[in-house]
Amino acid sequence: MQVIEKSSGNYKGLRTIGSSKDPDIVENLCYLGKEFIQTYQGQQTLNLPEQDFKEAVKSSIKGIDIEGVN
Repeated sequence: MQVIEKSSGNYKGLRTIGSSKDPDIVENLCYLGKEFIQTYQGQQTLNLPEQDFKEAVKSSIKGIDIEGVN
């Protein structure tokens, strides 16, 4: 389990959490990785609403203006 960051098209290994074939240990490593990501000071997690993403975008639009030359 590794936490990798992609910035400016380049990948950078931030932290190696560990490795295992045991499903219980892998589950714990995933938890530890997610915990690290939550506290890492890079890009923060977006908390999107539970509804479908398209519906969330549609409901957030206040208006549409079409501008240009006829």
